[in-house]
Amino acid sequence: MRVLQVVESAATGVGRHVIDLCGGLLEHGDEVVLAYADWRMDRMFAEGLARLEPKGLRAIKIPFSREIGPEDLRSIRALRDLIRTQGPFDAVHGHSSKGGAVARVAARTVPRRLYTPHAYITMSPTIGVRKFRLYRALERYLARLGTGTVCVSHHEKAHAVGTLGLSPASVHVVHNGVAGPASGNRAQVRAELGLSEEEVAFGFVGRLWAQKNPLLAVEAFARIREHHPEARLLMVGTGDLDDAIRARDVPGIELLGERNGPQMMHAFDAFVLPSAYEGFPYVTLEAMVTGVPVISTETGAIGEAVRDGLDGYLVPPGDAEALAGAMSRLVADPGLRARMGGQARTQANLFTVDGMVNKIRDLYEV
Repeated sequence: MRVLQVVESAATGVGRHVIDLCGGLLEHGDEVVLAYADWRMDRMFAEGLARLEPKGLRAIKIPFSREIGPEDLRSIRALRDLIRTQGPFDAVHGHSSKGGAVARVAARTVPRRLYTPHAYITMSPTIGVRKFRLYRALERYLARLGTGTVCVSHHEKAHAVGTLGLSPASVHVVHNGVAGPASGNRAQVRAELGLSEEEVAFGFVGRLWAQKNPLLAVEAFARIREHHPEARLLMVGTGDLDDAIRARDVPGIELLGERNGPQMMHAFDAFVLPSAYEGFPYVTLEAMVTGVPVISTETGAIGEAVRDGLDGYLVPPGDAEALAGAMSRLVADPGLRARMGGQARTQANLFTVDGMVNKIRDLYEV
């Protein structure tokens, strides 16, 4: 089978998904071409390309712009040229809003045209009415150009069908999956960060921007730090809220910048995800498969993986007091952390890369 993957947002969870999917397809013996933009590419995506290109992945840069505009015509023309010169393809799969839009418009001649939104922008609680209506209309139109939508959760499918008006029969659910813990071990990674065994490290991994709401984690941590001086909050990632976090100047918080997120999980005693909205994020699975309990806002499909009170805690979005309460319970009870971490590891085994790839591959062959 010959498959074309298209992604503009080649970073964080979207980039991870695309790299895992390309790798899995190559292992099945499929021919895979990846059209991508490098201007938002993170280190994990770049390392994935370097690992997969010797195995047969053909990665081709095409021009993309972030916002909707005339530059999108250039992207469509470039992808059409790629399809003509590198094809024919049995399936094209666009990822995130821009990659999905360009792929479905440009690939009208490809038999199977799939789209994974990785959290619709229309799911954002802060989106305005006019922008919501515009993107809803675009999603409805683009859905008619494709042959199916692959949502990463049942929550996302409910939004696609109930809010956007897509046909239930055309929307499929395939959860993200992880292969297992990253290389490394707790003692090694904590030593590199200068953490003692007496310190309790809460971790955040993700972009420092409004959707991930890292300031909520900062506020909650500030509430527990006075009573738990052994607590630390390690924040992995960069973004436009970097300066705002530094300005809070809360003791015990360290901004680590870009790091290998899955590897950093070994250092954490608990993982914190304070997002305003989510799809089905990889970071929760990465924490869980490493045996780290998760404290998350109950948004999107988080509850499809994290079981409240078993693998960690789910708290209302935007509720700093509830988040601080959950953090306080875990920082004070190492036995609870160990028990929840073990349960989280078992739960994560239900979500594997092999399972994800096989289900998506089946959709390419329909």
